[in-house]
Amino acid sequence: MNKTIKTLTEKAGKILAARDAQLQDVIGRLEKERAVALEQKKAMDAAAAAADTAAFRTAKAAYTEANENIEMFEASREVMESGPLVSEDEYNDAINAIIDAIDAEHKQAQKQIFALVDEIKSISDNLKTTIDDGNAALHKWQIDVYRDDLGSMSYATGIYIKEKKWRDYALLDFADRVTNQAVYREYKGLPVTYRFS
Repeated sequence: MNKTIKTLTEKAGKILAARDAQLQDVIGRLEKERAVALEQKKAMDAAAAAADTAAFRTAKAAYTEANENIEMFEASREVMESGPLVSEDEYNDAINAIIDAIDAEHKQAQKQIFALVDEIKSISDNLKTTIDDGNAALHKWQIDVYRDDLGSMSYATGIYIKEKKWRDYALLDFADRVTNQAVYREYKGLPVTYRFS
């Protein structure tokens, strides 16, 4: 993995882990406040039943405080779960650094891959020349030297039925497909034709 990408991935993991720890703390405190609110509600009911105004006021104040705390912890949880964990500047810096790292790696890989494609093109050109020269030599030997009767021509292929000829062009077709990719042709400054099927 690229060093910049690895560093920023680890940093994002640490930010998320810290947020998760804070979130768990908030959820724990929220549950405690809910328990306090429930307890104080019961205390208010008991004080009301006993007509104890002092106990009722104390329980009601604790109940109100617990509900305010619940409201604050729920808002805090919502912000932690849905709000950004970093500033917009820090986010943009990280995004730009990752894109720059990918771009640099892409440019390096492009040079290496296209060097290999250049080599494939050279090998393919040499093979095509060898096949063309070989087929011409086969024809010369079969027709001019041996004076073989070629039989009838196939209308489907344009080749005489008995003609000796190299017919395996799969490797050249493969090389042609590789060297005629639009991205390679653009890189080499060659015209590009897009085919849509």
